[in-house]
Amino acid sequence: MPNGSTVVRTTSQRVAPSAIAQAMIARTAAEERIEDMHQRAVEQLRELIGFDRVLVYRFLPDGAGEVLAEARADDIAPLLGLRFPESDIPAQARALYVRNRMRVIPNTSYVPSPILPALAADQQPLDLSMHLLRSVSPVHLEYSRNMGVAASMSISLISGGRLWGLIACHHREPRPVPTAVRAAAELFGLFISMRVAAYDQQLAGVRDELAREVRETLWRKLASTRDLDRALAGELEHLALSLNCSGVAILHEGTWTAYGDTPAADCAPARFDEAAMTPAMD
Repeated sequence: MPNGSTVVRTTSQRVAPSAIAQAMIARTAAEERIEDMHQRAVEQLRELIGFDRVLVYRFLPDGAGEVLAEARADDIAPLLGLRFPESDIPAQARALYVRNRMRVIPNTSYVPSPILPALAADQQPLDLSMHLLRSVSPVHLEYSRNMGVAASMSISLISGGRLWGLIACHHREPRPVPTAVRAAAELFGLFISMRVAAYDQQLAGVRDELAREVRETLWRKLASTRDLDRALAGELEHLALSLNCSGVAILHEGTWTAYGDTPAADCAPARFDEAAMTPAMD
């Protein structure tokens, strides 16, 4: 259990959630680097809730997830830097994370209680997507128990209307989270989402400006040459920057010219099948 967590939890019952969140935000907002902000955030949240592990989990462009920051008990194995497949959190679950930004499971061995009657007056199942006490998938519960997780809490991180990632919290014993603590954690999560969204916007702006500068440089150099193919081969570094890729190669009249991370020349096709590349005409 982290130092100071007992004080925070006992006082949280008589301190307004907004005041708790404000103090956590003040300690986290001072971090300028996004990596340091993530680390301070998980440390602050773990101090608040007293769980064994709190981590920032980001979804990558290919759907997989990566652990960017972690605060944990000393006697559990680290997950920092590990990646998990897209199937770890399926699309249906991710859609719910966007609609409902917080989920708490006090005991992963709970027995769900059925809703009676099972159908509403219009004979349709009740939509419990936004309900805090909504039961979760038995597969998820089994997965959590297999990880040694007896209680969990997650806070969605939203950027640009999409699920950027999660703050995931795990504990090895059943553990309820008081209402005031949940409210403070949710407010804190909103702040982290805002920081993540602002950083994404800033990064996108920098990349757009770089791409514009590269395109203008390419245009100036290529517009003044008569041998376009040779000139383009000499500007592969700028072309890679413009496309935001790790490598670019050109195959022209049997000559393979490459820059960066590309296949070897002997992997290049001897020629392109122009007929296969020509779209069929009706």
